[in-house]
Amino acid sequence: MDIQKLTAFLCVARHQNFTKASEELFISQPALSKKISDFEKELGVKLLERNNRLVALTPAGKTLFHEAPPILDALDGLTKKVQHIGTHPENHLHIACSGVEYARFDQILQDYQSEYPDTKLTLSWHNSPVIRQMLSSNLVDLAFQLHMEVEQEPNVDFIPFYHDEFAFIVSPSHPYADYPYLTLDDMQDETYISIKGSEIHLPYNEMLSFLIENDFHPKGGFLIADSVETLVLQVGAGIGISLLMAQTQRRFGNLVKYIPLKGAHHILQTDLVWNKTNTNPALKVFVDFVKRKNISENFLI
Repeated sequence: MDIQKLTAFLCVARHQNFTKASEELFISQPALSKKISDFEKELGVKLLERNNRLVALTPAGKTLFHEAPPILDALDGLTKKVQHIGTHPENHLHIACSGVEYARFDQILQDYQSEYPDTKLTLSWHNSPVIRQMLSSNLVDLAFQLHMEVEQEPNVDFIPFYHDEFAFIVSPSHPYADYPYLTLDDMQDETYISIKGSEIHLPYNEMLSFLIENDFHPKGGFLIADSVETLVLQVGAGIGISLLMAQTQRRFGNLVKYIPLKGAHHILQTDLVWNKTNTNPALKVFVDFVKRKNISENFLI
C-alpha cells in the first residue's frame, strides 16, 4: 500500500472535497484525482463515489478512513524511533530473552534504567536457535542463554547471570503439595511429564539426562508434552509431576506448587551473552553494570 496515496485519500475523505484537499496537499486537482484513481486500482476496490463536486465514501472507503490513521501514527513513531537509534546507537540496546532469565531479570533492568535512564531498551522473545542466529548476525546486542548452549558457540563472550536448580512441580491438590522438600525416591511412584527432546528444549533434555544419571524410573512411566505450557497445565490438572528450573516459579507459581529437590543437586547456569564483533558502546556499559551487580550481590563469578 502506497503511503503517499493513502495520505492523499485520507485528506480527500476528511474534506469530502477534491478542491480543498488539493489545496492542503499543494498539488493540482487533476494530479490528486489521478493519485486517488491509481490508489483504487492498486487496492482493487472503489473508495470514493464522485458526483459533480460531492464526494462520498464507499463502505470500503469508510473502513480505510477509520482504521488507517492509527496505523500511520504508529508508522510515524516507528520511523522516528529507527532514525533516533541510527543517529544515537550508543543509547540503544536490543536484548533477546528466552525464559531462562526470570530470576534476576526484572530487578537488573530496573536498576540499570535508574542508573542509565537515557538508554533505550528493546526486548524481544525467541527460542534458543533463533537467538543464536540473531547473535551471530548482530541483530540483537545481548541475550540470555543456558551455559550448555553458550559453550557450543565460539564467536560469543559471556558472563554468568544466574545459577538455578531443579524443583519438583506438583498439582496444588497433590498429597505432597505442602512438603518443604522432596527427594527423587519420594516421587518414584509418580507419572513423570517431560517435553519432547529438541534443540529448542535443551533445559528439558538436561533434566532427562539428570534423571537417568540418578536412576530415576517412575513407576507411572513418562508422558510427553509438546511445550512447557502444556506440561504445566497437565501437572496442574493432576495428570503427573515434573521438574522445572526453580526460577520459573515466577511464571507458573499460580498454577502448580514448586517444591525444592533435595539430595540430588544439579546447577544450571544462565549466561549473559553477546557477539565478540558487536561494537555497540552501550553493550559494554551494560555488561560492566551486570559485573558490578554480580560483585555487590556476592553472585558467584
